[in-house]
Amino acid sequence: MPSRSILSRLEWCRQQRMQAPTQSEREGWRAEEEGLRDALFQRDHSESYQDRSPWVFERYVIGLEDGRALNRLALTDRARGNQPPRGPMSDLLGSLGKG
Repeated sequence: MPSRSILSRLEWCRQQRMQAPTQSEREGWRAEEEGLRDALFQRDHSESYQDRSPWVFERYVIGLEDGRALNRLALTDRARGNQPPRGPMSDLLGSLGKG
């Protein structure tokens, strides 16, 4: 199960994207979401972002690296016996593939 932190971060990025005033900002938020999602599912699509604007590529990498760090923290918590609470945030997992 993904950490509550990564699910919260995905939702936050989604909200920011919806409120972004420019197309460039929306693309950045979407790239960060996709980086987080790729980290969650242990994928790396960095190569497909290298042809995009430096801003969008940077945001994808931020999402990917932050997502990997959040995954490591979640694994550490579980190893120590700390289980993430269940609740509405866990329902987001089913919608992660939809953007």
